[in-house]
Amino acid sequence: MRKITIGFCLLVTIPAITFARGWRGIIPLHSTCADVKRLLGVTTCDGSTHPLNDETVTIVFSEKPCLDGWNVPPGTVMTIDVHPKPGLKLIDLQIDERNYNRVADEHVRGIVYYSNNQEGVSITVFPDGTVGSFLYGPAAEDNYLRYPKWLAEQPTTSGDAHSIRKFDEYGKLASAEERKRLDYFAIQLQSEPSAQGYIIAYAGRRAHTGEAQARVEQAKAYLVNKRRLESGRIVTLDGGYREASTVELFISAKGGAAPIPSPTVCPSEVRIIEATSARNARRPTRPPNK
Repeated sequence: MRKITIGFCLLVTIPAITFARGWRGIIPLHSTCADVKRLLGVTTCDGSTHPLNDETVTIVFSEKPCLDGWNVPPGTVMTIDVHPKPGLKLIDLQIDERNYNRVADEHVRGIVYYSNNQEGVSITVFPDGTVGSFLYGPAAEDNYLRYPKWLAEQPTTSGDAHSIRKFDEYGKLASAEERKRLDYFAIQLQSEPSAQGYIIAYAGRRAHTGEAQARVEQAKAYLVNKRRLESGRIVTLDGGYREASTVELFISAKGGAAPIPSPTVCPSEVRIIEATSARNARRPTRPPNK
């Protein structure tokens, strides 16, 4: 996926760095290209380099709402990657390491990442203790902008993703045909007593309010009430929106990884269809026939 970037350099004026929301007044998911121009005195946000002094910075902007899993307008700051002058040590930052999750790089020995998800910052540290970079991204309080919102609740580790199997996928079907597809799903789950079933529904570009949620609840009710599956074995997810109404059926190990919704249409691109009853309620009442 192509991203819009901008690089420039800034002078470090103090050795200790404090981490508030974002960096130098630029806040991921909230600041825009216009804010970057105003705060940093740059003229473009299209990949231009602005050498000022000792710090190299790359800012990534959103190209389209929901493209990166966040429901924000085009031109919104997504991440800020700051590379400080050589020689800055982790100890110089005077951070409370208890507030950071320490993870070693899987491929390069000695490199460690210190991440604070609450503040939305990650620090890359080299084997000699020097700081390689700061990456500023969405903070925990920005989770309401996640799309779909269920992604905000996804745990950092959720089991082996290879254990997930897509069993079926279908669009709008006649009730009898959909029940037949759910019957096959139930038979498979009954043959695997330790397996977990997942139903993800997506509404289309033209949709009623709550359409996807209603569809997964109806499918689960059929599996529980008619096919006698335990309610706890069926997890339902409102996946958001796609080009057309869609249902996905997955099977995974119980307690293992869960499938992640993959919507393709942003809520801002959806036309909500008003309920017939609501339209009728606004129509003027005809006088009774005499």
